[in-house]
Amino acid sequence: MPKPKTPYSNQRMPRTDGDETRTHIIEAAGQLFAIHGFKAVTSKMICAKAQVNAAAVNYHFGNREGLYRAVLLETHQYLANVNMLSQLVKSPLSPQKKLEWIIRLILDQLNHTDWHIRFYIREAMDFNEIFTEVFLQQATPKTQLMRQIFSQITGLPPEDDRLPATVLTALSPCVFALIANKNAVESAWGVKIFELDKLAQHISQFAWAGIQGMKEKSRE
Repeated sequence: MPKPKTPYSNQRMPRTDGDETRTHIIEAAGQLFAIHGFKAVTSKMICAKAQVNAAAVNYHFGNREGLYRAVLLETHQYLANVNMLSQLVKSPLSPQKKLEWIIRLILDQLNHTDWHIRFYIREAMDFNEIFTEVFLQQATPKTQLMRQIFSQITGLPPEDDRLPATVLTALSPCVFALIANKNAVESAWGVKIFELDKLAQHISQFAWAGIQGMKEKSRE
């Protein structure tokens, strides 16, 4: 299975001192938010973690809420950005390979211990006003691209009402893999489950079979 180009492999442009400070504050805040949640993290905790003063936070983000919004935007870009999905829409890959690509893209997070996934899942449980605002801003163009991608994968028209449920059904196992206590799950079953290549292949085959079954059912 071809490995997708992920945000982890992107080369970053050289940063100015101001950019580095801003990024450093986002990283520090993201780590704290992932552990404690936005509501429990104070500006004082962020400044101590980032080793900056409150003036630096206010200069770059305006206030704590502005920093939270910046962390959310960084997370959306880190996990899957519009450019990556647009490239997949235009890609000459076969429908099955596109499904494998997007599943591998999500599961590739298993190889990384960054704060982004933990932060996003924690905040999604709360779904506060800022989270909702950023989610709708970032997710709307991505859902349109996902409609196109899964239209190519399934053969259904992009406007077909079955596509959103198809996307959720195909990708939900990937989300479970990311949030599960892997050691506990593997101990309970007594087998290794979270080996990336094998798991990606299994989920891809399972999802592809389900899509083919749905297509067969629609022809009856």
